Amino acid sequence: MKKVLMILCAALFSVAAFAQETTEETDFVSIEDIVINPGEEVEIGVSLTNQLQYTAFQCNIALPEGLEFVQGYEVYDPIIEESTFYYVQLTNRCAAMNLTSCNIALYGELAGSLTVVLTSKNATDSRYSIKGNEGEIFKFKVKATEEVHLCSENVVKNVVLTEYGYISHYFADATGNVTVPGTLADYVEDGIEDKPCIINESLSCVYVSADGKTLYAKDDNRFAKKDVWPYQPTQDQIANDKVYDDPESFDQSNWVAINLPEGQDGKTLKGKMISGVKGTFKSKLNPEIDLDVMPEAGDNADPYTPNLYTVASFADAPNTYFVMPPKPMEYASIRWAVYKEGNFYVPKNDGHYNTENLNGVVKANTSMYVGDDFQDGYVYDLTAVVKALKPRVDGSKYEQYKPGEFPVQEGEPSTYYEIYPLTSSTQGMVTGINEIGVDTEDDTYYNLLGQPVSNPTPGIYIHRGKKVLVK
Repeated sequence: MKKVLMILCAALFSVAAFAQETTEETDFVSIEDIVINPGEEVEIGVSLTNQLQYTAFQCNIALPEGLEFVQGYEVYDPIIEESTFYYVQLTNRCAAMNLTSCNIALYGELAGSLTVVLTSKNATDSRYSIKGNEGEIFKFKVKATEEVHLCSENVVKNVVLTEYGYISHYFADATGNVTVPGTLADYVEDGIEDKPCIINESLSCVYVSADGKTLYAKDDNRFAKKDVWPYQPTQDQIANDKVYDDPESFDQSNWVAINLPEGQDGKTLKGKMISGVKGTFKSKLNPEIDLDVMPEAGDNADPYTPNLYTVASFADAPNTYFVMPPKPMEYASIRWAVYKEGNFYVPKNDGHYNTENLNGVVKANTSMYVGDDFQDGYVYDLTAVVKALKPRVDGSKYEQYKPGEFPVQEGEPSTYYEIYPLTSSTQGMVTGINEIGVDTEDDTYYNLLGQPVSNPTPGIYIHRGKKVLVK
């Protein structure tokens, strides 16, 4: 008898173990990904893939901040001649099941989540079960408030299914991505890496990589939205900064690198308005999106003149001469870049250029560069993509936008930026980074950043190699 009991116990243990293994590998719950806008209402399906038959199901559904459950399903009772509204609606897969419980928890750890319990109409009859199959078992509706997050998740948790013999199986949580279409500025500020991303505005494609696989695009916002870093100057600070004649000439766009699913001829996209940007948000530090499908190229974008910086623009300093800092992934022009052993320096004051003794060093990453090798001691004008090495998290240091010298010693590159040269031209060699050739025949007026100014307003300019005051 003892031997028989041992064999029976072993058999039961073997069956239970097999059932558990089968459930883990073949049976699971999933929830739909959704796209929703503030104020919209969307239906979401919860699906079950199973081989076993189940007579009971229960779970909790937790919504992220900004989503609310909607009692969106009306069932009319002809006996009492009244309608009842439910949070969920069962599908045909659950025709043999009763919706035993469906309400929102008010207290404890589950507060705010929707509890759903399904039970068999006849737990002793195998016909009354959720049979082995795959597909939706019920659906529910949610509405988005104005506080809905760009990227978040719905979570189906505490999932328990029971088969005949009252054997319960505990399932892993299921998550579904919630994606809200937003502007590039929204995603740069609040996007979550490795989550879906939908840009709901057209972007200007400014540059296409040599292999045609990556676009560098901007959102044309200018001053429409505050810079994502905390040290963005206010309009008053810009207006009161006498160093600059025309701060509005600085483009304030946010930038993004868009990785295409396949390489394209750059001529078909460069200079175009790009729409249909949908994919995965890969990086917040240096905004980058991997696309699932090709974007659409629309009308020609407005002509773009890159912001012009000196190497000092990238220095680690609390005060700056510059109306705005470079944006991560920005396609920019850089002047007075003296190359030395993998870094670029700004040339020192020679009596004509850099009269404010701006100082700075930035590392050059040549992985995107296809020109001739850079030569030590030569000064270059560059086009480059600017990438951030780390975020600016201490905004207090950058609140004052006042002119000041950069306390950066030669040989110590910026810890905040590196530049990726794309093209270059050289003005020749400098001696000890002290002298630079000056074209005194050039009749153009330049501001103190070296930007050409067609119609100088009152202020200080460089003209034919000398500082002049225009009244």
